[in-house]
Amino acid sequence: MDRLHSDPSFLVCPDFMTKWYRVSHTSMVNANVTEAQAVETLCNIWITTNEDLCLQWHQQVVEDKHLNAERYHLAEEEAEQQKAVLELEEATMRADKRKKNRFKHLPIPV
Repeated sequence: MDRLHSDPSFLVCPDFMTKWYRVSHTSMVNANVTEAQAVETLCNIWITTNEDLCLQWHQQVVEDKHLNAERYHLAEEEAEQQKAVLELEEATMRADKRKKNRFKHLPIPV
């Protein structure tokens, strides 16, 4: 499915009686279908399509929330791991420094 870029619930059904949509509804007019029925059919199609898009938008928002929450938790875990690595490196450096300077700080026998 293509990703939607805006919420379709804010869209308004166009007026299919205007000149801009004349080609759309006149192509549907015949002996059994009046112009008003053709316009009503186009409106029904638009409404059904818009409802489907609204459902898709809602699903997309829910999926985005889940993905953002997952990214946040992964970033937190990574930060904790980096902190643990840094603490381990600092502890190792302190231990190495103590080993090097061990003989410098021995008490002098009197």
